[in-house]
Amino acid sequence: MLKIAIDTNIVISGIIYGGKPYKILELVMDRVVLNVISSYIIKEIEGVLVRKFGWQLQKVKDNTNWLLEFSELVNPIESLNVLNYDNDNRILECAVAGKVQAIVTGDRKHLLTLKQYENILILNAVDFLTWIKKHYE
Repeated sequence: MLKIAIDTNIVISGIIYGGKPYKILELVMDRVVLNVISSYIIKEIEGVLVRKFGWQLQKVKDNTNWLLEFSELVNPIESLNVLNYDNDNRILECAVAGKVQAIVTGDRKHLLTLKQYENILILNAVDFLTWIKKHYE
């Protein structure tokens, strides 16, 4: 099964707004792809939902527990300092630890400029959906 790491911004966009990011979450729920996630990413998602969207803690926990049901939790050992933005380095660490084929992100400033890290593709939501349709469906 194809393994991916979904960046926080894609998870949040999918949950809040739907659209292409939600289609990626649907692929995870339908077990077309396996999302790889770390506790750092879970905490980041929770923090954003509370701080930026004013969600109550129980609703936040319900959503992150739901995401964990469809994800493989990894504990990255290797510390990376590839980008100037630490949160993106944590995504890379998760992707490496989980041996994913792709990272899906909406981060135009940092991750997407890499395009690839080692053998891991870094794609936005639209490009990922096009890529997966071409290669895996």
